[in-house]
Amino acid sequence: MLLHIVDEADARLAPYRNVADARLLHEHGLFVAEGRLVVERVLILPVYGQHLKQILMTTGGLIVAEQALYALWGPQIIPLPLPTSLRGSFIIGDIAIAKYRLLVMLVGLVVFVGIQLTLNRTKIGLLIRAGVQDREMVEALGYRVRRLFVGVFVAGSALAGLGGVLWG
Repeated sequence: MLLHIVDEADARLAPYRNVADARLLHEHGLFVAEGRLVVERVLILPVYGQHLKQILMTTGGLIVAEQALYALWGPQIIPLPLPTSLRGSFIIGDIAIAKYRLLVMLVGLVVFVGIQLTLNRTKIGLLIRAGVQDREMVEALGYRVRRLFVGVFVAGSALAGLGGVLWG
């Protein structure tokens, strides 16, 4: 009887399961963004303008994070199966294109177009480009370039996370 009640509850909640999954993914994304903000403030901010040290701090931080994850969960890779809707291929003549790879290409194209439009057609894109070119002048105009670059770092981290999720 208990199993039957749980099945009925699952059936009633089925339409909301994707909403809950999306909410969990959103909350996880915010947690990761906050973590990247802390990393940027602690590791990257002290070495702004020193490009070699930025690269070394970022690479060293990644190595430390990777080893911490190995220590916590071990080095075993846990494979995640593709959703059934993304399994299989499209056959076009003699060419087989995997559905999942097609989705990844489309997501990559959408992200690329979005970044290009943001950088070339919006005020924030103009500020980013100007801040890279002449930081002091942009700050003299009253914009907070440091805050802008923190946002760029967090957005880049989010895109790296998206790439990691899509890579599998």
